[in-house]
Amino acid sequence: MKKLLSLLLSLTVIMSLSVPAFAAGPSFSDVSVSHWAYQFVEQAANNGWVAGVGDGKFNPNGKVTGAEWYTMVIRAFFPDKIPDQVPAGQWYSGKWYAPYAMAGDQLEFAERLDDYATSQDIMDRPLTRAEMAAVIFKVLSWYDVQAPEDKLTEAEQSIPDLNNYALEDGRRGPIIKCYALGILAGTDSKGTFNGEADMTRAQAAVTLCRLADVIEAKENGTLPGPDDKPDPKPEPEPEPEPDDKPAANVPTLSLIHISE
Repeated sequence: MKKLLSLLLSLTVIMSLSVPAFAAGPSFSDVSVSHWAYQFVEQAANNGWVAGVGDGKFNPNGKVTGAEWYTMVIRAFFPDKIPDQVPAGQWYSGKWYAPYAMAGDQLEFAERLDDYATSQDIMDRPLTRAEMAAVIFKVLSWYDVQAPEDKLTEAEQSIPDLNNYALEDGRRGPIIKCYALGILAGTDSKGTFNGEADMTRAQAAVTLCRLADVIEAKENGTLPGPDDKPDPKPEPEPEPEPDDKPAANVPTLSLIHISE
């Protein structure tokens, strides 16, 4: 009997350890287990990258402001950059997002937004998908993550609306790189980027998790390097020219018979 109880206790412990942390139920009442972004929202919430909006809700379809995106990204990838104090007299002083805005400026998150927007410009308004890609690009740069050249070329050729961003537009390169690394994808079956659309909170959670996977792969050495290419296929043996001379001591008739 004691052996049976011991066995049952051991099985109970093993089962409890093998169940994922979010298997007990959804963390948010508006993101059920059947929601398309459920596992990503749970992962991001469990890691402390995102939080709810109150009353046990996540608001997955809510729009993400620049301040919220900076906060999510810095919590996930640069927690050591969050300052203990924010000096007075800055454009973000006194704001709830002041520590994250300060860190984002130090990390140059808005660098690829060129002259049309600064961190201050995007803090209090919904962030577009193109602006999201620009911030991701800077994260990848800080972690020295490169994309294989063939993937970059493939991505550039596959995005139908990429020409909405001119070659000199600082957002164009980030969009291509995010596609090449699988961090971002199209919004329809054609692969349309739809860069001026606002980003939702559910999309933000998914993107954070994908970005984390890419950075982890780079750190583990499992991410293909920028110059990695598939092994070239062996070239076929050249066919003999019609006027090739037959080998010595081989009758011409036998050679013709072989070539047939």
